[in-house]
Amino acid sequence: MAVRDRRALDAIAVSAASIDHVIRVRNLPAFDEKVIGTLVGRLPGGTMANFACALSRLGGGAAWMGTVGGDPEGAMILRDFRRFRVDTRWARVDRGHHSNFTVIFLGPSAERGIVVVPSIRERLPAAVRLRKRFTRARFLYLSPHDLELAQRLTTIAGKAGCRVAVEVEPTANLTLARARSLLRRTDVLVLNRDGLAMFLGVRGRVSPRQAEHHARRLRAYGPRYVAVTLGRDGAVLAGPDAVVVHPGFRVHAVDTTGAGDCFSAALILGLCREWPLNATVSYANAAAALSTTAVGPRGFLPSDRAVRQLLRSGRWGRR
Repeated sequence: MAVRDRRALDAIAVSAASIDHVIRVRNLPAFDEKVIGTLVGRLPGGTMANFACALSRLGGGAAWMGTVGGDPEGAMILRDFRRFRVDTRWARVDRGHHSNFTVIFLGPSAERGIVVVPSIRERLPAAVRLRKRFTRARFLYLSPHDLELAQRLTTIAGKAGCRVAVEVEPTANLTLARARSLLRRTDVLVLNRDGLAMFLGVRGRVSPRQAEHHARRLRAYGPRYVAVTLGRDGAVLAGPDAVVVHPGFRVHAVDTTGAGDCFSAALILGLCREWPLNATVSYANAAAALSTTAVGPRGFLPSDRAVRQLLRSGRWGRR
């Protein structure tokens, strides 16, 4: 698809907006263990919402479609979308339910533990209305926690000429066997290290070499691009002509929450702008690294200028 088409939006992200209750602890609690924590704050978050805000901050055209509760938390989520200039014309308020929320524990390092508490089930409009929306975007971005919903959305998006990007997280509890039909309609597949292990039933920690192998393998099931984020070890991006393994950037990381969402936003921006594969994954890694330098999923969403400054710095290596 040409970059200079008439589609006003680079991506429409669907669902997964929440309020994050962020708590700092000396150590992440184990089962049957009590620890003392300090409340950092109640911050707007959610994977798809973070993605949309990050994409807009980088200069892309982003919209969010989904449901929030009719509570103060829902109003907070919508206000934050407006702060980042995300198009929310298709957002819905369900006054009978509470907004989704998560509890995030920040340990002494930048790593964290997350508990997701969903409370809203999406009810989407008729197919004809969805198809009209998707004709306005280059990408539909979603996470298949509800596989039936994801399959419906990807089918309609395909008919509207809108490419599909799917992010598989461990919480989706999705396997390759169950996802084969979805992958045939997927243009971009994004997984983190744990999501890849869950998706393929791999035991143990996935190495960069293994991630490269699996990214190549997954392309055979339909996606044109497969990206695997590896935290401190960077990322892998497999495309039609090459596989790029990027080591990441050295930054002072304080909170990795939302880094993967920022990576995905930068990745989709690069694909929309038809950048070379190596430039795209380097840009995405730089954006993700910068996003870890403040607390919260949107504590620091970098601008395009900030990302390019890091790219010029040459600060390669583990964060």
